[in-house]
Amino acid sequence: MLAIMARRNWVEARYGFMERPNVLAILDDCRTKAVEINRNDVTFYIGHETIIPREGRRWIPRWQEAIFAAMARNSVRITDVLKLPHAQVVEPFPYRDAVNAGTVSIITAPAGGAKSVFAADMARVLDEKDKLRILPVLGKGPVQNVIDILYLKSIDMGLVTTDVPEFYKIEYNVAITDRLRYIMKLHNDEIHIIAPTEIKTVFDLEGKRIEAPKDVGLYSAKAIFSRLKINATSTPPT
Repeated sequence: MLAIMARRNWVEARYGFMERPNVLAILDDCRTKAVEINRNDVTFYIGHETIIPREGRRWIPRWQEAIFAAMARNSVRITDVLKLPHAQVVEPFPYRDAVNAGTVSIITAPAGGAKSVFAADMARVLDEKDKLRILPVLGKGPVQNVIDILYLKSIDMGLVTTDVPEFYKIEYNVAITDRLRYIMKLHNDEIHIIAPTEIKTVFDLEGKRIEAPKDVGLYSAKAIFSRLKINATSTPPT
């Protein structure tokens, strides 16, 4: 049974032991008792307690305290218990574990590139507040991104062109394909070859020196020339 007592700016709702509170239902019930509250204008401020095993003197073994602390951190969130709309909840001090659990960091390209903009769009579209948060990280390009994906602790995934694994095999004789998981194709990249007028086809580059930025086009140039069996020297600009 729900009993509501209202006076000025204070509303008190009482629930029985086996009843589940529903804050939105309480607000709706307030209107039947001449308390005008627009539920869409309400902001809910939620506090948290972080339980950790204490140091020094204790009454129970540390392992029991640690288990209790872990159970408390993994318990049902108060926002779900009270059936609060997530868009109207403000949590000044959320659980560190909860914040990190739904965060996915994705390393992209340097600022200003299409891939950094694409990752920002992913963050804007896929964000689900406390359930999923995409965190774009500016990278140095797909060649370096492979190293960052494999070894940086804070990076979960990244944007890498499909030529890069082949580039590692050609340039460093290192097979990285088995160490990476392909998720999905995003878009096609265009490659533009600019050469003097006497170069009519790509095969006329045989024996020539080709300049391409390491983290923009060098990996593609190496893969293309290798597949076409063109003996051209590909180097970063000096």
